[in-house]
Amino acid sequence: MISVIVPTYNYGRFIGECLDSLLQQTYANWECLVMDNASVDNTESIVRDYANHDARIRYHKLPENKGPSFARNQALKEAKGEYILFLDADDLIAPEKLKHTMDIFEKQNVDFVFSDYCFFTESREYITKTYSFSEKQIKPGVIGSAEIRNRLVYGNIFAISCIISRKKNLEHLAWFDEVIRYNEDWDLWLRASFADTSYYYDQQPDSVTLIRNHMTSHSKDQFGMYIAGLYVCLKNYKALSKAQQKIFDRKIRTHRYTLKKKLIDRYFNNRERFDESLVIMDQMPGFENELRSYRRKKWIMPRSLESLYLLFLKMNYRIAQKCL
Repeated sequence: MISVIVPTYNYGRFIGECLDSLLQQTYANWECLVMDNASVDNTESIVRDYANHDARIRYHKLPENKGPSFARNQALKEAKGEYILFLDADDLIAPEKLKHTMDIFEKQNVDFVFSDYCFFTESREYITKTYSFSEKQIKPGVIGSAEIRNRLVYGNIFAISCIISRKKNLEHLAWFDEVIRYNEDWDLWLRASFADTSYYYDQQPDSVTLIRNHMTSHSKDQFGMYIAGLYVCLKNYKALSKAQQKIFDRKIRTHRYTLKKKLIDRYFNNRERFDESLVIMDQMPGFENELRSYRRKKWIMPRSLESLYLLFLKMNYRIAQKCL
């Protein structure tokens, strides 16, 4: 059985299409756990209507929004399937995806099976981009963890909805890191690549995952993405080879300069969001030495120095980008 885990927050306008793509699957042995992060829209009524018509769909409303990592981990505790698909509430999967994946798992002793994915607009009228792993010179078939890790050090190559995992591997990895709300899947795949896991690239067109591109997408919070990206780099740094650490050094430098600029902007333009940012960083293990000066209660920069400091950050950020 495949357990499909769908975390959601105020995605009532999308989740019906997401569940429809599940109901259209040619492989029927699945369950779906919808984990609602305390939505205040019509998500609950929509999902409960689907659940009333199909017992494979189960709805759980969490008392507060602790982020997608927490919701997915809660669902993993209740999942009955041997295989796990993390399907975002605004994404869709092709009708043959589950069937093709199960065929591969039955024939191949691999830990993860992933497929191509493409982006589409809210209206679904226009496919904005197709991501083909073959264009990145990844050959269909079995792939070792070393090759995947060599690609992951440059950034997350997977959309979370395009990859299906054996549940036992996720348990071995202690599931998602609940400290972060962004880049949590990049962290998971990195940790998986250190555990000598194996992968299979399914290139079949009808296994594709469709990623919805819209203005309220979780990934639009660039500040949160940069903080989480820096955290993931620092967290996994020691497990990398020397050559891979050099790649992470460049990423860490770029993330630091970008965060400094964004923090100084928030300090002068939105003090409330500035304070919220510090709270987020202080909750992250290993961040004790990151941007330490911004945590001082009486941290003040004279207005006369603001423009010079912003220019300094901008120049350093450009230098860091050229090093990538």
